[in-house]
Amino acid sequence: MTANVLVPGGATNTNLIAPDAPYPRAALIQPEVMQTPVVWLASDASQACNGRRLIAYYWDERLPLEERLAKASAPAAWPQLGRQAISPGR
Repeated sequence: MTANVLVPGGATNTNLIAPDAPYPRAALIQPEVMQTPVVWLASDASQACNGRRLIAYYWDERLPLEERLAKASAPAAWPQLGRQAISPGR
């Protein structure tokens, strides 16, 4: 089993942004950026990809896969944050 996260990469032109937002909708990330990386993640070609956070905005089909992943992904979690957890009774 694999687990990855795919995010657009910032404010995206969806109905989650208020219609009266103070910036032009065209300046937002367009939802279509999610299409190509989500299709790749659903394919057998992504089997070796696990525990990654992919940023669709940086997904560049013109690059070889290795370079594309280097540009558009990072670990899904930051292990160092676990050491900052507050335990009950502290």
